[in-house]
Amino acid sequence: MLLNIMFVHPNHRRRGAGALMMEWGMDKAKEKKMETFVEATDMGKSLYERFGLREMYVAHLDGSYPDPSEEWTKMQGELLPMH
Repeated sequence: MLLNIMFVHPNHRRRGAGALMMEWGMDKAKEKKMETFVEATDMGKSLYERFGLREMYVAHLDGSYPDPSEEWTKMQGELLPMH
């Protein structure tokens, strides 16, 4: 099993870093003849589709948290809605 976690910092998105990581991961999976799947948010959907992946299941996540900190609230605003 090969597991890769990919994330591009918001300040560096839309510059090709995600595509480079996807290309590396897809090449490794192909070399090892492994099935490939991604769990992702809507933000990366177009990137994954460019690499031939397709949507199979959509889960709607509740990102609410009781009595959230200021940091939690900021991150929630940057990441939601998450599907």
